[in-house]
Amino acid sequence: MNLQRSIQRRREELGIWTRYLLARLSGSHRALDDPIFIVGCGHSGTSLMLAVLGAHPDIEPLARETQVATKPEKAYRAQLRWFDRCATARRARRWVEKTPLHIRRIGTIFERTPHAKVILMLRDGRDVAASIKERTGSADNGINRWVRDNEGARPFWSHPRVHLVRYEELVTDFHSTMEGVCAFLEVPYDQAMATFHTTPKKYYADTIERPPDSIGDEHHNQLRNWQINQPLFDGRGRWKKLDAEELASVEHLGGALLRELGYEHRTPA
Repeated sequence: MNLQRSIQRRREELGIWTRYLLARLSGSHRALDDPIFIVGCGHSGTSLMLAVLGAHPDIEPLARETQVATKPEKAYRAQLRWFDRCATARRARRWVEKTPLHIRRIGTIFERTPHAKVILMLRDGRDVAASIKERTGSADNGINRWVRDNEGARPFWSHPRVHLVRYEELVTDFHSTMEGVCAFLEVPYDQAMATFHTTPKKYYADTIERPPDSIGDEHHNQLRNWQINQPLFDGRGRWKKLDAEELASVEHLGGALLRELGYEHRTPA
């Protein structure tokens, strides 16, 4: 982290502390509702869901991937207390955290925070593979990650505190999909979520400009930040950018899981 960003973060933390203390002193502090974690294989729409839920007036979005569930329990609990302060400082009723690799830590989250709720994002593995290829150069690595992550989360697909959201349904039937999410979270649907892009967000980068490509962490983060500041758009069908050999390999490696989840193969089995 460079010096400028470090100074900026310290200022943000000081502002949160100040607003938190004012909320406590004014008597407006309220007990918070269940914490929310967004998980999913990377490139599955987790950032989009964070931006949408973060527009809800009762929910405070945590702007950085904290990887909190990978930390020792003492550090985990200390971090969650900080998240609570962030929500209180904003007069929100709860907070939402997004770290894609927490898809492998759902059990840890429930073990340490039984009252947490988890939104599990799912997307066509071929589109995920194509998106990861743009970043890393390998579609095979992308589909292997998709299979590994989603198979690891399989035991929680039907868990009462887990709500599975397909990216495809989010972009094609936004209102109904988010009504379902809100019902799961026990919050009223708010129209502000549909206009999430109208409030500038700098979750991953200091600018809201589209980079020339998504290669490397800096450009990847800048692209993610640009994307969550755009109106909702349909990102389905990215797999069409793969050549025939790449697509055949992706569908072979994705195998039964692609078929089980309803993502039709485009090449012979």
